[in-house]
Amino acid sequence: MDSGSYARTMSEQQLQLSRKERKMEVERYMTPNPITVQPETSLRKTLELLQTHQIRHLPVVRGKKLVGIVTDRDLRQLLPSPLATPEELERFGSDGARVKVRDIMTRRVFLVSPDTRTDKAARLMVEHRIGCLPVLRGSTLVGIVTTVDLLRAITGEVRSHPVPLETRSRRRKVLEDRRAPRGEIRTVNR
Repeated sequence: MDSGSYARTMSEQQLQLSRKERKMEVERYMTPNPITVQPETSLRKTLELLQTHQIRHLPVVRGKKLVGIVTDRDLRQLLPSPLATPEELERFGSDGARVKVRDIMTRRVFLVSPDTRTDKAARLMVEHRIGCLPVLRGSTLVGIVTTVDLLRAITGEVRSHPVPLETRSRRRKVLEDRRAPRGEIRTVNR
């Protein structure tokens, strides 16, 4: 093999690797333009957003600047128990309107850029035991990548567009109505 064909082969390999690396960038799997809340948003409104849009993480922004993140777990820790008395539920109702996101949000937020590799994002999430990473281009929030998004990267599934809420609701109803075929799910006791 002459040096020209070796150089060409190396360039082709580098190009293929470069294409493969681009396929594994966060931008390809993130949810673009995520729903956000402001620090002054009430907990009640925040809970409504999470439930309505069937999401678990909300970036907190002041103007266009990311200042924190609030999760469904943050809110669940504040919600009364399902066994709560009517008085406790009523008290949360008034507190939920009075308490603001700024009072419970996480201020120390780990970030990635759109060109961050998915394996690096996954390592960061595992290392810090977090379920999502806001994606910033410069100082602008452009997306959010979650554990589900990274599972899509592993399986090769690419989200071409968000699934409409009515489709998700219909899909959930179908799945609830359908029983798993017998014998498909197995557990092993050791």
